[in-house]
Amino acid sequence: MRARLWSGATIVMLAFTGAASVQVRRADLNFSEPMQLDCGDVPDHGTQRRFVALCFYGINRSLRHTIGSIRAQIFAPLQRACVPWHLYMHTYSETTITSPHAGEFASRIGGSVEMIDLLRPFKSVVTSQADADASIDMRVYTRRGYAYINVTQLNLLRQLRSLQLVTALWLPDAERYGAIAYLRPDLMFAAPLDVVAMMGARDGEVYSPYWHMHLGSNDRFMFSRPPAAAVWGNRMLDAREYTRHNKLVSESFLAWVLAKHELQQRFTSMLAMRVRSSGEVHKLDACLATHCRWADNRCRYGCHEHISKRERKRVHKAQLAALDLLQAQGSAGVIK
Repeated sequence: MRARLWSGATIVMLAFTGAASVQVRRADLNFSEPMQLDCGDVPDHGTQRRFVALCFYGINRSLRHTIGSIRAQIFAPLQRACVPWHLYMHTYSETTITSPHAGEFASRIGGSVEMIDLLRPFKSVVTSQADADASIDMRVYTRRGYAYINVTQLNLLRQLRSLQLVTALWLPDAERYGAIAYLRPDLMFAAPLDVVAMMGARDGEVYSPYWHMHLGSNDRFMFSRPPAAAVWGNRMLDAREYTRHNKLVSESFLAWVLAKHELQQRFTSMLAMRVRSSGEVHKLDACLATHCRWADNRCRYGCHEHISKRERKRVHKAQLAALDLLQAQGSAGVIK
């Protein structure tokens, strides 16, 4: 196992031990904040490849609550390093959201208008979830059964479709970019983007979080060179093959895709917490800002030590009951 130090943040490679499993061989790492950068302090892939593409995808659940952290932890480090970027986005047009997974039921959200206003994208695409659903044959992706309740399974596929659409925006101009980042708009970033690691990434390397990997790879954000990013963003193309023999679980599926395409998983010290439409941080993410460290995989599965098993079952049962009621009433705008 190799470890490389980029700007104070220790980056480690995962060893794939199977089609959909990941084994960590080193757990004695200490993370520190990326250094303060000045113009010219980052690796350069050539004067024509210094641009970065920042790709936001998925429904606008809570950008009004997270935009401050995105400006401070993503945009500002790039500005300090004098690294220019183009911002691409795909989102859905819905203005309400129902997610039993997140405890949200017919909640009002800002939608695509707010997302475009706050992010000011270089290029953007807005579609409806109905458009995504029309392109998804659930029978194909559930041949081995459902990994989640049916609504959440569909929402995972909608997310993969959103990734495809935002990838199609930058891919024709891939030669312009030294690096690509995929970011969810509902993430509140608690640590800065490691610009040195991003601009120094090698072909075939994918940088993503060391936390909440579950039984695979965390799929909430990443950065890499364009060829690896194209695989990451277009992984719905691999879903048919994967689901012939496996249930479609997001983290396990991503780990399988990386292994299939012989991409090296590396870690970044960036931290981010999911924020719900109400502005509240997800309970399973609360520990990330305070005491999540690499040692002993404490945050591999989320902050479960703060929630009893009995309480999780009670909440899940209530969520299912509320979802059944909303479906009977014909509510729309469901997302993971």
